[in-house]
Amino acid sequence: MKNFVLLIILLMVPFFLFSQDATKKETQDWIKDKIELYAYNDNETAFNYKVNFDATSIIIDEELIHNVGGHLNHKISIPLKNLMQVTFKEKTDNVSMYLKLRNNAVEIKDESIISGETKYTSTYQLMFQKSIDSEGLRPRLTKAFKHLVKLYGGIIVAEKF
Repeated sequence: MKNFVLLIILLMVPFFLFSQDATKKETQDWIKDKIELYAYNDNETAFNYKVNFDATSIIIDEELIHNVGGHLNHKISIPLKNLMQVTFKEKTDNVSMYLKLRNNAVEIKDESIISGETKYTSTYQLMFQKSIDSEGLRPRLTKAFKHLVKLYGGIIVAEKF
């Protein structure tokens, strides 16, 4: 009987070890890797993202290079506790991901590195290569951001319909 109980315990331990949610650091690292890896670029335009996190926000250093001569650098700071919605929109050449704050709060800080101008908005758009779909990343990024919002003390309202 003791051997039977021991066998059941040994079989259950891996289940409990692997069923735990990802840590804050693991979630941050995964999101960072995907955003940086799948940034959109083509023959005319290239987006480069460098992602970091602080105690309250995701910070995205965005560089946009256009072969006609345009070059923009922005530092975006998004308070994760207030993130309400992650949506995607497919376009001809790319997929856009929109991060929207709860109650349309105008708390996303968009600082132009070149001009020094700072604006605030409630939604931020990232541009990705279409290959995110072949990796099934749309629902996974949505799930990861929802998990991160909870880890930052935010509230996720479950869709009822």
